[in-house]
Amino acid sequence: MIKELKISNFKSIKEQSFEFKPLVILTGTNSSGKSSILHAILLTVENKASNSLQELTKKFHKFSIVRNSFIKKDIISIAINGRSFSIDDEDYDRSKAAYLEGLKFEENLFFISANRTGAEDLSDYNDYEKFGIKGEYTFGYFDKHWQEKAGIIRFKDDESLKGQLWGWCKEIFELDFDVQTNKINENFVEIKYYFRNIDKELSPFNVGTGISYALRILIIGLNCKKGDIFIVENPEIHLHPKAISNMAKFFIFLAKNGVQVILETHSEHIINSACYEVCKKNFDSSDIVIYYKADQNSDFERINVGNSGKFVDENGNLRKYPSGFFDANSAELWELL
Repeated sequence: MIKELKISNFKSIKEQSFEFKPLVILTGTNSSGKSSILHAILLTVENKASNSLQELTKKFHKFSIVRNSFIKKDIISIAINGRSFSIDDEDYDRSKAAYLEGLKFEENLFFISANRTGAEDLSDYNDYEKFGIKGEYTFGYFDKHWQEKAGIIRFKDDESLKGQLWGWCKEIFELDFDVQTNKINENFVEIKYYFRNIDKELSPFNVGTGISYALRILIIGLNCKKGDIFIVENPEIHLHPKAISNMAKFFIFLAKNGVQVILETHSEHIINSACYEVCKKNFDSSDIVIYYKADQNSDFERINVGNSGKFVDENGNLRKYPSGFFDANSAELWELL
């Protein structure tokens, strides 16, 4: 689990330290550099099998591309839990960085990008990667492991991956359906959604797009075990606000059970739901931290959540959230009233 991250001269980050909690929420304006934190972490991850992660991280291998444009130091430094590595114009030892931290992709760290696969009735089947950074192999993994016990259990009547997925689908989407897969050859698995209340199978193309996006997150999250790290970009994609709020409860459940969850989001529903769970004493305020980035030239601003679920500063005093987020349409709403 990541407790402290320090980044210097990397992409949009000049020099900053971050304290991480079981639940970390990264948010801010478009193109402000929120993903820089995620990319810094992914550069330290040992990766032996994932072509998709290699395709992503190779974009950050050139010093001239990832060096911060404002301070232009001669070295980039990334440190996790006190263990660091550096990148300069001459030497970049990625294997050393992975060894220093011991993070292993799809073993103890899982990541699904915003640019993930949506609805499909045929999914890739891969014997080497579990999920892929786009979630492109997720249903192939599900086909192999649906009968096995899930990593984190909530519903005691059926502790299998499929049973836990079904339970969460009912809570998040308020729909009574199962995922059904069938391997048709060594490369592909067929996907159908079986709705119990109408006793009917439907193609994913005939079901809301947001469900296919969210199912990949749920399957990966349910695979996690205590001590793992789960990074999700934009979990809210194509989801109704109520489902987004319910999805936040899933992330909090993982965090309460020892999985460190790192979210990059534009959704106030994610933040509102997390704060509400703190207010209702379902989640400890000391286990959540929010980092907000206003623009490319600014530092991340730390926002804590108090015991009441309200935003507080580092001294516990009430504070407002940065402008342009919760207040974005407040003027229009007041006028309508």
